Amino acid sequence: MKTIERRHKNLTHVATHKLRYTGATLARQSGTSLEQISEALTHSDTNITKTYVSTPNFIKMPVGEIAYQKLFQNIVDRNGINSKKRRFAK
Repeated sequence: MKTIERRHKNLTHVATHKLRYTGATLARQSGTSLEQISEALTHSDTNITKTYVSTPNFIKMPVGEIAYQKLFQNIVDRNGINSKKRRFAK
């Protein structure tokens, strides 16, 4: 992580532990069971795992599709296409 931070100074610092939350959430969104996620995270109880997963209501979707949608949304937002402040040509 430190190497990435040195190479890409514009990135926000993120604790590596947050990657566990992201991984658990993406796994759940793609349809992985809480039991499987719990085992992968080496949790003794799925109740602990539930604190890592931030998707109360989800539709099963491949992780690649989720990543594509998030990436596309960021590009759209960055270009002002989907922002609340619309720019109109005069």
